[in-house]
This record gives sequence, structure tokens and C-alpha cells, in this order.
Amino acid sequence: MEVEVRVLDVVCEDFEGGLDKVRGNLFNLMINFDGKELLGIFESYIDCMNMLNLRDVAKLSSALDLCSDCMDFYNFRAYVIMRGRDVFNRILSGCGEIDEGVKFIVSSVNRLEDDFRSSMIYAYLLKTGRSLIMDSCFYDDKLFVSVLMNDFFVNKNMGGTGMLSDVLGGSVVHEAAVDGIGLVRQGDFIRHKKFGIAWLYMIVKDPLCNFKALAVFKDSMRDVLLGLPGLWSGVDFMHKK
Repeated sequence: MEVEVRVLDVVCEDFEGGLDKVRGNLFNLMINFDGKELLGIFESYIDCMNMLNLRDVAKLSSALDLCSDCMDFYNFRAYVIMRGRDVFNRILSGCGEIDEGVKFIVSSVNRLEDDFRSSMIYAYLLKTGRSLIMDSCFYDDKLFVSVLMNDFFVNKNMGGTGMLSDVLGGSVVHEAAVDGIGLVRQGDFIRHKKFGIAWLYMIVKDPLCNFKALAVFKDSMRDVLLGLPGLWSGVDFMHKK
């Protein structure tokens, strides 16, 4: 019987060398696996993200001033998984200690979860020439939304100001008019013609009155224009946890 490779069996980062070292370590680790093994690692990663997506874990991260919105909590859960099975099990059971410096690590500016996901996606592309997301049939739109959102944070004001708005080159706004949809708000899910479903984490208006967004897709985070005609449509379901 084949043994599926799972993410908690292969990842155990200590973060002592800093985030840049961690990013390199993740890719160097993932490139050692073949395509089938990487599919198993990715599926188990999504499972673990979902298992940690508990209200009690979210409340703990908020009480410790580590997370202020769903993006921080998304990164926090990726951090817990990166620390390996022992840390994962302790946090899941509610008895884990949080290291100093975690607030900086899980900040939305650092895109920690995006780096973790990318390490699997690019390793899979190099090994197979195919898209890990397209080949992960289990990872449908509803699972993507369910893993990303947590009810404890979903109605709170989202962060994503300061450095992130500077990167996007505009002033943060809470809503924008999008061709083909109408008014969309920060935190909404909409669909891109090429890249698929997207969560609008931050919307800005630049000096030329263009609306841009920092959006989370299944494969990565992207800076996107919202005003281009024909590119965007609505999603056909509402998130229910």
C-alpha cells in the first residue's frame, strides 16, 4: 500500500534564520518530491489549514494580539503548520505557547501563507510542467472560501493599510465600482476570467482614479486592476461556515 506524503511529516521550520531563509528552505524541501507526492502534501496542507480554522484558535490569536483579520489568521495557521506536527497538535488542542516575534511573521505584509503555497506550486510545475491548482480536483471554490474565512474575524475591520497600500500605489477605499458586477467591497469574493475566484483583501484608488486590489487567488496573491471591462464576474454562492 502506498504511503501518502503529508505536510506535517516533512516541514519543521524554526524561523531562526529569518523569513528569507525560510522561503528558500521551503522550496528546496519541496523540490525533492515528485508530482504525486506534492499533490499529497498540498492536499494535507489544505486539510491542516481547515483543521486549524476554529473559532477558539482565532480568538486565541486575537487575544494575544497576533491577528486582527482573516489574512493575519491565514498566515498564522500557515506558520503553525510550518513549525511541524508537535506545534500543530499543541495549538489545535489549545495548549500551545506562541513564540516571540510571531506577530511580525504573520503580518499580511510578509505574505507567509502565499510563500508556503508557492513553494509547492512552483516545485510541482518544475517536476510535471502542470498546474498544481488545476490538478488538485478537491480544491474547489467552496473549499477555498471555507479555508480562508473564519467567522470570528469575518465581520471585523480588515487591516491591510500602510506598507501594502504604498505597494499598490493608492489610498485605501472600502468599495469600488467594477464593470459587469457593480459595487464591490473590501472582503468580497469575485471571479476573474483567467485566474478564477478571488478574495479582495484590500482596495485602493490611485492618483489616476483607477481601482486596484490586493487579491488572494487559489494559486497566489496578486495586485489586480478592477476596472478592466469583461474580466470580472460575481460568484454563485455565499460563504457559510
